[in-house]
Amino acid sequence: MDEAIEELRRFTHGPDIWHANEEVNNQMRVLHVHAQHFEQLEILQKRVEDAQGRLRGLQVAFGGGRQVQALEDLW
Repeated sequence: MDEAIEELRRFTHGPDIWHANEEVNNQMRVLHVHAQHFEQLEILQKRVEDAQGRLRGLQVAFGGGRQVQALEDLW
């Protein structure tokens, strides 16, 4: 029991707590970067959806011709 208390005391008052705190901070930075990437992906997804909608509009406007189908195949 005394060993466990001493280990806890060392962890909460020694360099281990600083290391653990730094690790938490590093993980928070990583999560923040992932959140930014996720937001960017959402923006890109919206742009793709908008472009696909415009392409469908062109297909309707041009009667669904082969040229428009070729453009869609590029996507």
